[in-house]
Amino acid sequence: MTHITGRAPGKLVLSGDYIALLDAPALVLAVNCVASAILTPKVAGGWSIRSNIASDAEYDSLTSLLDSGDQQLLDTLISALPTPSTLPEHAELELDTSAFYENTNKLGVGSSAAILVALAEALGHVTGHRFTTKRLIELHNSLHGKNGSGLDIVAAKLGGLTRFQNGAGVRVKPPSGLNMRFVFTGTSTSTEPMLLKFRTLVERRSEEEVVNWQKLATAVAESLHEVKLFLRNLAKLNQFVFEFDQRTQLGIYGSAHRTALEIGNDVGVLYKPCGAGGGDTGVALSDDPKALDAFERTVTRKGLNLLNLKVENHGATVQL
Repeated sequence: MTHITGRAPGKLVLSGDYIALLDAPALVLAVNCVASAILTPKVAGGWSIRSNIASDAEYDSLTSLLDSGDQQLLDTLISALPTPSTLPEHAELELDTSAFYENTNKLGVGSSAAILVALAEALGHVTGHRFTTKRLIELHNSLHGKNGSGLDIVAAKLGGLTRFQNGAGVRVKPPSGLNMRFVFTGTSTSTEPMLLKFRTLVERRSEEEVVNWQKLATAVAESLHEVKLFLRNLAKLNQFVFEFDQRTQLGIYGSAHRTALEIGNDVGVLYKPCGAGGGDTGVALSDDPKALDAFERTVTRKGLNLLNLKVENHGATVQL
């Protein structure tokens, strides 16, 4: 039997969090939390579904699987295929996002986007259909009841560091000499309510404030050629977001993020939440490895969790 494995990485947002929803550029880093979808066609036995986040399920055939309506992710992708009849009538499917969890807590590094892209790669290989990035963003938003920017889908597709804007991304090189450490707060955040709250808040803000935010995000994205300039511009953007969060009580800086921010300030390291914030994961950045070592030691003493994350240079792939 041939195993068809779709794989796609998770992501962390280095800059442009939230304001990417209003067409500003974001820098998105693919990380080595990788989702996999392993499809094994069979000659009999129907379809069986295995997943680390859902109960195992058995179906007499592909038709009965689709009729059941139980497998929302799979049903959504199959319904978007132009030729679903080319899928095998009998198969085993294993979905794995276990790398996106610390014990039972989600790290907040884009598991739903990664598994969608991984499964799309596997199904696409079997049927000969290539899902466009735009279509995957639409499907992801429809599945999760949100109107996200799609940066997590683009990061999963491309890997590495991506400059994302207006639903599209291009691979870019990180600044030479940039070092990073990743901190998990110990709690997970539901992204959708945060995004809805942000949109409501932005409607009440002045146009000048939004434009300033967009300009700061653009300055960061355009300073990748020099690490010190990049860090200065990111610090300005981070301070703007922090003050916005303080004024609006959006909730980006939860208690663990505030602790990490204070430690970073004390040792001369830039720290920021990634993505929605609140909980989930944050990143500390510096061009001084010794300062990051001091940050790491202090964060560990404070009981925060350091994650052994690295840049994942490979985007979505299919392996046989």
